[in-house]
Amino acid sequence: MKITNFIFNWIVKEIMEQKIISIKYNAQILFFIIIPGILFSQGFDDTQLWHAEKFEKPINDKTSLALEQDFRIGENMTNLVYFHADFGIKRIINKTFSFNLNFREVFEQKGPELTREHRPHGQIAWKRELGPLAISSRARLEYRIRQDKDPVFRNRDMLSLKYGKGFTPLMLVPYVANEIFYDFKKS
Repeated sequence: MKITNFIFNWIVKEIMEQKIISIKYNAQILFFIIIPGILFSQGFDDTQLWHAEKFEKPINDKTSLALEQDFRIGENMTNLVYFHADFGIKRIINKTFSFNLNFREVFEQKGPELTREHRPHGQIAWKRELGPLAISSRARLEYRIRQDKDPVFRNRDMLSLKYGKGFTPLMLVPYVANEIFYDFKKS
């Protein structure tokens, strides 16, 4: 609750200093008041730390190499429960669309065992900016090669919304995202 009060007080202070009273900034206030409630609605039964790093190195004006690493520390931040490394190539089709071909290596703690999975995947992404709001969508098709299981294709569709270019000296960008997973299993 303290963080909600801190964010609310910070927003009010910013508005008063800049003397900004408009519908646009009232929407920002509502956004910052609602988001902390959503963030803390899950509770603290298993506090986790999720961290991701993404890098891109341009080859030319339309093509780049991409590298991503992600780890998750769970069980009240005592054990590494997930890690993946992903590398691939990204091709920009136009200002709105891009296409990726990647390979991901995943390690995940499932019970007492650490499982390993290979995930070659391709994706097409779409993005658009509407004022301070950035909307993006991604469709990904993965081929999951798992230990002791049959390989299976999986579709992952994600929609995300980002607001602003960054707030506070840390340049924090609030966003909301939802991803739908669908496995194509053998019948």
